[in-house]
Amino acid sequence: MRDLRSLPLLLALLTVPVLSHAQLPPAATGVARNVPDGFEVRWHIVRPGETLRGITEKYLGSSARWPENHRLNPGVADPDRLLPGQRLRVLLPKRGAPPAAQVRKVSRRVEAKPSPTPWSEAWIDDLLLERDGLRTFTKSSAEMEFTDGTRLLVTEDSLVFLSRAGGAGGAGGRLRGVDRKAVEIVEGQADVEARPAAGRPTPEVEIVLGTTRATAKPGPAGTSQSRARKAGPGAKVMVYGGTGEVEAGGAKVAVPEGMGTSVAQSGPPSPP
Repeated sequence: MRDLRSLPLLLALLTVPVLSHAQLPPAATGVARNVPDGFEVRWHIVRPGETLRGITEKYLGSSARWPENHRLNPGVADPDRLLPGQRLRVLLPKRGAPPAAQVRKVSRRVEAKPSPTPWSEAWIDDLLLERDGLRTFTKSSAEMEFTDGTRLLVTEDSLVFLSRAGGAGGAGGRLRGVDRKAVEIVEGQADVEARPAAGRPTPEVEIVLGTTRATAKPGPAGTSQSRARKAGPGAKVMVYGGTGEVEAGGAKVAVPEGMGTSVAQSGPPSPP
């Protein structure tokens, strides 16, 4: 007869929840003691040719502070020889951080593309920069937050990229003296919510859907909420908070709060 004395211990081990690496917060890695006041730890995905000094300058404004990031990554033997696709913990200022979007939530299968590296599994706290992409699959979703507090919820079967506001055909990187960022929806749907951060105006968000451009602008309450969907050659934009402006086919329409518009392949936008 099999010895059953170890059965309770075995059952206890089988009932311990297993967390994926995407669920583990940075504090669980034992590096919290190296985080100075006013900063937080996030994950940077190494691009070809990057060094720890260059990465530190990107986020902290000075390459001389690279030892601080090195202490967060004791497994890095040579700070000047990093592997593309490698994930490193980096210090990020809680205020005045450089433009970036942080992956806040991941449900089921979600992948990120830190340009120009290949697609790989997205982790919570990954930092995505300009030209980086995020894609979801069936019954999956993800949420990103920009350093100014703007949130982007990406629904299932979607592909989005972070891009520079005012690209080809755009109106420049700034509009009316406020921050502006752009998100390109190649396919699928995303919800965008922008709220005023402490001491900063609410940013305007430009949403690119093929040849259609939509701008989400804050209303009197200082917030903007919109939903944009790229379905085949057309596009749809709904505005739930603030106002919007949609441009396509050489025409523009203003979209008041609580209304929306659709755009056929060649435009122009339909009346709200």
